[in-house]
Amino acid sequence: MTPQPTPARIVEPNGEVRVGWFDRPFVYPNLQDARPQHALAGLHGGPFQGLEKRFRRWRLKQWQYGSVVTDSTLFACAVVDVGYLGSAFAYVVNRHTGERFEWAAKQPLSQRVAVAQSSIKGTSRFERRNWGHIDIHNHPDNHQRVVSVRLHGELGAVPKPPLRVELRIFDDPQHIQPIVVVEQSAPKLWLYTHKSYGLLVEGSLQCGTIQQRLQCGDGLAGFDYNRGYRQRRTWWNWAAASGRTNDGTIVGFNLTAHRPWTTQGSQRNTPPDAADCGFWLDGTLTKLSRVDFAYNPDSLLEPWHIFDADGLVDLHFAPEGKRSEHTHAGIVTSLFHQPYGHFTGTLSARAGRKVTLENVYGVTEQHYALW
Repeated sequence: MTPQPTPARIVEPNGEVRVGWFDRPFVYPNLQDARPQHALAGLHGGPFQGLEKRFRRWRLKQWQYGSVVTDSTLFACAVVDVGYLGSAFAYVVNRHTGERFEWAAKQPLSQRVAVAQSSIKGTSRFERRNWGHIDIHNHPDNHQRVVSVRLHGELGAVPKPPLRVELRIFDDPQHIQPIVVVEQSAPKLWLYTHKSYGLLVEGSLQCGTIQQRLQCGDGLAGFDYNRGYRQRRTWWNWAAASGRTNDGTIVGFNLTAHRPWTTQGSQRNTPPDAADCGFWLDGTLTKLSRVDFAYNPDSLLEPWHIFDADGLVDLHFAPEGKRSEHTHAGIVTSLFHQPYGHFTGTLSARAGRKVTLENVYGVTEQHYALW
């Protein structure tokens, strides 16, 4: 598989949507100019096209996620806008003690919620009074992402300290080839994805007894940007991690499967190179068309096995805990489970390089959404 040169836009003036794997991020992923299929699509071009445009905006699902792993800590945060509802979360895991602190908030109609319109510039932000804010700034000039988090602590039966995070993530495409894909999840429904794992990071993280100041190389980061139109009912499994092998190789992976976990079957009807699936060895990407997840969906803290048909990926995941969040907000339902723990196994590049992972820390995910 070879990536295509990235054009100026995803949606051409004639309405054509460019689908596939691309070598660089789109400066402006203009999927809002597409004509997706939805319940009010027939109103386009008529006297009620304003209503159609507003409904189309509500059907646009987008988020930006970041994570950092050190020898002692896992940190993750996200800003999410699904049109009808905005949300954000952050959590910190002390890898030595197993202690976890988490924050989550929602905003009806995505008020005071913004996801950057580009994966390489602009700011994703969630803010709520008496809760705090999460900012993810994307800087195109120096290929950096600055994560700034200020979240309040809580008193009570289960006290929670405040969270203060200032991180600078280095994501230069000259040093690491990102996964950049446009895929068609269903007829007239398109998704843009930009992801990188195994990124260098520096900064600080403060949460109770966790007081970390990271020099470049003390931890590794991951970045995940999604923007597009999804089916009303959506399932996926996901696994991601950043770490080092015993010989010092920096590894990262982003592995996905989009189908109900209660059945076996093919991934979405999209070209194999357009799947948002792959792994990195010292910044070099091996692109994958699909992987399989073998696990017990009714008992997520049992072991997982993640593999592909070509033998390039063979990973076992041992969960240590999980973050879960269930949302039932009228027309929106989300059943989200994100176990965290250790990956062991092998990653084999097509060029012949093979590495062994021992206790690389990361996450898996089971997510069902009706949105």
